[in-house]
Order: sequence, then C-alpha cells, then structure tokens
Amino acid sequence: MFIKTFTSRDTGELSESQQTASEWYAGFIEHRVRQSWLRLLHPILVGIDSTITDPSQTDIDVAFKLLTKVVAFFIADRRSIALIDIVNDLQFQEEALLKDLDDDRSLAMQLTFAILGWTSEYYVSNSLFFLNEELNPVRHALCPESSSGF
Repeated sequence: MFIKTFTSRDTGELSESQQTASEWYAGFIEHRVRQSWLRLLHPILVGIDSTITDPSQTDIDVAFKLLTKVVAFFIADRRSIALIDIVNDLQFQEEALLKDLDDDRSLAMQLTFAILGWTSEYYVSNSLFFLNEELNPVRHALCPESSSGF
C-alpha cells in the first residue's frame, strides 16, 4: 500500500488509519534519506545543491523523486531484475538522476540496494526512529498496551 502511495499508483481515497500510516512511513523514509545523506545521496545525486552538506527541502524532494523511480522500476511487470539494470536506468536515461562516478558504480549500487530495503517493507523499523514514543502512531495502532514499542 505504501509503495503504491509513493508512486501514485493508488488513486483511491485512503482511510484515516492508512493516511496516518502513510504519513508515518513518509517520515520514516525522509529520516532514512537524511541519515544517509552524506554517505550515499550527496556524492551521487543529480539536481541537488552540492555545495551544502545538510539537505534542503528541495534536495529531499529530489531524493524522493529518485526513490519513486527506483520503486517504480522494482514493481514494474518484470520476470527478473538486477541492481545494475536499475542503476543503468538511473544513470543513463535522458534525465539522469545519478552521477556516473566510478567504473564499478559501487556507490550507485549501494544506494539502489538501500532504497529497495527502505521501500520494500522488508526492513523492520524499530522504536528508535521516534525520540518520543508517545508520537509513534504505528506503535499505538499495533501495540496499544505496550510502552516499550515493537
């Protein structure tokens, strides 16, 4: 459901709980982007202000555009998929989203793999994402009687 929301493939209305979960998930993804900014995104992302190290909202928007492209490629009707196919598309399409920095494209491969992990819902987030556990809507929805999170 969340992937469809980010790629605009779900045109229906979201329930209140789905909207809350989607907002939480968007915050989780933005947290991951900010957490990985200097190491993964800043050196390779096209269309950002490369002179500053703290991402602006415009930089975050560019990162979300990249995430959406990776997810769209991942959920397309394909029998097999390889990271290099996604990286080739991101670096060599008409509107390239990633810089071609090295011959083996290791940074682009690491970033693509990380994005697939963040967005595939195979990654199990933990309560450390929220500094204040009382603000964690997912914890309250799944474990209302628990005070320790997941």
